[in-house]
Order: sequence, then C-alpha cells, then structure tokens
Amino acid sequence: MKIRKGFVSNSSSSSYIIGVGKLVDEKAFVEYCTKNYIIDYNIMTTKEILEFTNKWRSVKTTIGDKTFFKKEAFDGNEVMVEINPSIEEKFVSVYHGEDIEENEDGETNYDIDSDSFNNSGLAVLGIEEEDFVEDWDCIYGAGRNG
Repeated sequence: MKIRKGFVSNSSSSSYIIGVGKLVDEKAFVEYCTKNYIIDYNIMTTKEILEFTNKWRSVKTTIGDKTFFKKEAFDGNEVMVEINPSIEEKFVSVYHGEDIEENEDGETNYDIDSDSFNNSGLAVLGIEEEDFVEDWDCIYGAGRNG
C-alpha cells in the first residue's frame, strides 16, 4: 500500500474544444455528431437561452445593446454568438474534452494544437466547415480543471 504525505490534489489536466453557433439544419447536425462520436452538445432555442437560469453558470450575456449565447470553458475562455431576442431560432453549443497525461518526470505539457485531439475532437473543429451552422465560434485550450 502506498501512503502519500503532503498535499494531495484531486484535480486533473484536460484539453478542451468549445464552440457555439446558430443552427441551420438540426437533422444534419445531429447526424454529423452521431457519425463522429460527438456526444457533449446542447441545442437551445432563443427563448430557452433568454429564460435559462442556473446558479452556477449562464448561457447568455449582454454587451451594450447586443445579446449573446455563450459557452465558457473551465479556465474562463469563452465563445459567443449574437442572438436576436425577437426572433425564435436554434443555437448549439459543443464541448469536447480529453485528459492530458503527465510525462515520466511528472510534468504536464499544456501546449496543444489541432493535431493533439482524437477523431471526435477534430470533428468538433471541423464543424466550422459544415453548412448546418452559421456564425460558428470555436476555441481550444488546456489546463487544470479541478
């Protein structure tokens, strides 16, 4: 049995991709996600975004006189797409995360690029090239998530 003395953390390191956009073709989007094993997505209407309340997070923000649908990563990075509160449309948010392993020296390399992700992660990055979303905003990053 191992006994560890000193500070013990249950946090972990992850890379992530988050994206939001206006949904143009829901059926094509869901088929793409199913085909590419993208499982963490959420489809919301304008009304749902405007009425969403949660103690821990928000999916909308206002900047000046404009309203945005947003998704925030664990490190504070966020993506947004503008919504028109008077038009009922559908929007989608997508999250993809992967664990980052420490090397043999116990160090973690947080430098990632698009080649760092598995196939479903690359598929999330590829959503921008598809015609089932408009105004796609997507970022990727890495860090300690707990």
